Amino acid sequence: VRNAMIAAFQRLELWPPTPPPEGIEDDDCCYEDVNSPLLVIAQRLYNDDVRRLLAVPCDGAASPWQQRALTAAFIVDFAEEVGVPCPSMPPTQKEMIEEFALRVEEFETQQRATAAAVAAAAEEPQPHTVEDAVEASERPPDTPPARLLGVAQQLRAETRKLTERGGQFVQENKALVALGAAGLVGSAVGFLVAGGAIMATR
Repeated sequence: VRNAMIAAFQRLELWPPTPPPEGIEDDDCCYEDVNSPLLVIAQRLYNDDVRRLLAVPCDGAASPWQQRALTAAFIVDFAEEVGVPCPSMPPTQKEMIEEFALRVEEFETQQRATAAAVAAAAEEPQPHTVEDAVEASERPPDTPPARLLGVAQQLRAETRKLTERGGQFVQENKALVALGAAGLVGSAVGFLVAGGAIMATR
């Protein structure tokens, strides 16, 4: 089971996972907990593998875990050679490998979905020139018709208020308006008389 898990992580390029998952210490080697996320399982199994490599005695002898694995492999090869049937996989390890296969399938499904999203984003049309990019950035967003109607109604209401205020000003200040008009007429008449006098002297 352990070798199969290592092979799966190497195929998925998670040996070790980069970056490592948060919260997993270097001495956390509980990779048998296959209910954890796949990246956590990969890091724990990698920690266990490093621990086994560092456990080699100074005299060059094989580590206890390596000796156990070599002994088990020798027993299995000898049993097959003499025709002794090998026992079936224990239920615990069988459930472990099945649960691990589910974690791998979930991870691969997520990876495919991410790759599809990236490919779809890459296929979206992009501006061909700098001018196109600037124009796209400066182009105002589409205004909904309902919003345009609201703006038009607001403008009509403001225009109506201004007109009413102008009429009210005229009504309240008739004298001033009349004096202003008379002044304008007087100025115009004076200007015409002066112009006629100038023409007469010529």
